[in-house]
Amino acid sequence: MFRRTKYRDLSDEALMAALQKGRQKALGELYHRYHERMRFYFYRMTGQDAELARDFCQDLFVKLSEKADRYDPRRTFLTWLYSLAHNMCKNHYRHTAVQSEAWEELRQAESSLPAASVLAGIDEGLFRTRIDRTLRHLDPERRSVFLLRHREGLSLQEIATIQQCPLGTVKSRLHYAHRFLAQQLADLKPEILADNDTL
Repeated sequence: MFRRTKYRDLSDEALMAALQKGRQKALGELYHRYHERMRFYFYRMTGQDAELARDFCQDLFVKLSEKADRYDPRRTFLTWLYSLAHNMCKNHYRHTAVQSEAWEELRQAESSLPAASVLAGIDEGLFRTRIDRTLRHLDPERRSVFLLRHREGLSLQEIATIQQCPLGTVKSRLHYAHRFLAQQLADLKPEILADNDTL
């Protein structure tokens, strides 16, 4: 029985099963686990609007509770959560036409940058700044693919599920993002970005 189990010890999927049965403490645990992560995602996707990101994050968990019965336990919780978040952002772009400022000063996780040996001789701060400035010129769908792949470490199939599009479309968007970065950063090290899926 869930009431005899510490919620913090349950998997995300088990927490969703508990939430589907009306156990709101499960929502509190999911919020504790993911609210900062999702707020960061919204912050980047809304042009670094901290207040809007907080509002979106709150709305996301309200939706999570309201739509708990729609969760399919065969899907990983994180993929479903990002699907909700992605749709919120898509609607935001559709209604407000926020495009060009969504990724200003994007901070890449270390795993999303080339190995240190590749960057030898390149000022890392300069490299990050150039990537940040370049990414904001990509359309939201490609930016989102780039973030989900390189910051969140999601698989291409998971991203396809989140964006509700074919796997080939995700690959195409990611390929375009890599190629665009390589072209724009050609004066640095073009070979480290061209069609590279493991930045």
